[in-house]
Amino acid sequence: MLAFPAQQKIWLYAEPVDMRKSFNGLTALARQQMKQSPVSGDYFVFINRRKTQIRILYFDRDGFCLWSKRLEQGQFNPQQKTGFCHQMTPTDLQLILEGIQVKKVRLQNNWWRVFMYWMKTIVIWNIIIRNYRKAFARCSKTSIGSRNNFLVKNLKNA
Repeated sequence: MLAFPAQQKIWLYAEPVDMRKSFNGLTALARQQMKQSPVSGDYFVFINRRKTQIRILYFDRDGFCLWSKRLEQGQFNPQQKTGFCHQMTPTDLQLILEGIQVKKVRLQNNWWRVFMYWMKTIVIWNIIIRNYRKAFARCSKTSIGSRNNFLVKNLKNA
């Protein structure tokens, strides 16, 4: 698998590309259509019309490198954005290469259920503490030993 340095940018060409193009054709696309410098070290990602092939062009220390992948089944699913090209994160590219399609997920109101659960728990503990305070207040006129006996009885019953 490819490792993408954090300082390098990744550009996705949004239009379908003829995969017969090699180094010269893809560098011309990067320079003319994407308005980027192919020798900058940035990664340029190209996908064919059927979305079954992907090519990644980048400039290494001493020349161009071309990485290619062809799927036997399925399609690459890049996120659709407007324009000829757009910048991606390394995570986005890894998801595309692994075949994982990112969709918007609507958050359900689960946070409300969790909030209500904790509120009920807090209310229950407040009731328990209030009842023990009332019980201790009733036992305040008695000796310490009887208070401890009261506590032991109530803890055994709970």
